Amino acid sequence: MPLENAYFNGFYEDMINLIRSVFESVLKTNDSLEFGVLTGCLRISKESIFTGLNNLSVHSVTDNAFVAYFGFTESEVKEGLEYYNLSDCFDEIKKWYDGYLFGETEIYNPWSVLKYIQFALNNKNHILQTYWVNTSSNSIIHELITKSDRKTKNDIETLITGGSIDKQLYDDITYANMNVKSEYIWSFLLHTGYLKPAQIYQKGIYSYFTAVIPNTEIITTYENTFRQWFNESIRIADKSVLLNAVLNGEAEIFELEVNRWLLKSISYHDGYENFYHGFLVGLLEYSDEYLVESNRESGTGRNDIVIKNVLTRGIAVILEIKSVGKGESLDQMCDVALQQIDDRRYEVGLVNEGYKKILKYGIAFEGKRCKIKR
Repeated sequence: MPLENAYFNGFYEDMINLIRSVFESVLKTNDSLEFGVLTGCLRISKESIFTGLNNLSVHSVTDNAFVAYFGFTESEVKEGLEYYNLSDCFDEIKKWYDGYLFGETEIYNPWSVLKYIQFALNNKNHILQTYWVNTSSNSIIHELITKSDRKTKNDIETLITGGSIDKQLYDDITYANMNVKSEYIWSFLLHTGYLKPAQIYQKGIYSYFTAVIPNTEIITTYENTFRQWFNESIRIADKSVLLNAVLNGEAEIFELEVNRWLLKSISYHDGYENFYHGFLVGLLEYSDEYLVESNRESGTGRNDIVIKNVLTRGIAVILEIKSVGKGESLDQMCDVALQQIDDRRYEVGLVNEGYKKILKYGIAFEGKRCKIKR
């Protein structure tokens, strides 16, 4: 943790020098010490912390030695839950906190299991949460997402949607040589608990691993971190071209801009209209002159999104969103959306407010594709 903090705050070399002097005194020239045990995520012997120190025995998450002592085995989790009369929660706990693989041993996150038991003893309806990931800054995930290229984002997308990726395995990862644009990052995530090796195999003289996300707790971390980055990207971006296209009735430009932003997103939300709804609201909230309203009651129903000029009441825009299902097309669902606007008379409230010009858009989404008709 001191090294991580130093790395992300710009004093890494100073911290390395400090820790080196401390550890040399403790471990190298200390006649009172029989042996020492150091625990952590990375191979600390490769950090250049130990000048001239030898006789180190290093074990990582890919080895079999001592693996059962750094987490809970499944039998230990079952025993603990039975002791506290919480055995009926086992399936959910397995989904959220299991999934780590140390050597060939399946391991549960001990901190998260214990925190759940602590809260569940006072409330049997307590909802499972991301306990462990909230104990650290998750800076490495943020670094990965914010500085990665399209290929890396595609890899993240594959992992979040339950897939796997194959990467070369490096054991000598340190903060000094870790770079989010290099393949080192994946081994870093493996050693720090954000990935697990579904398989480790040899290809020539090099080792590789098939990476997957261990459990729901870690998936939630990736999703939340990406969402924060994406929302911030939308907030600070210049969206004047998009808003002008909407207000001028230029459906093709509007569609192009939406599709451009969709390419930056992660598709674990695919198929959920509420994601597309929030996604569009974020893109359209640009100018204080225009008010963006969601799920506004009007006519005989609630429209998805309304944009209106609250100063001059000169123009208003109604947007209805549809997600394409099986056997449906983008064109077809745009027409369905436009028909719904007319059938349910969504423009009535706006007319009553004095708006003279009302534009109507039918918007259909399918994964990272969008079609817009006016």
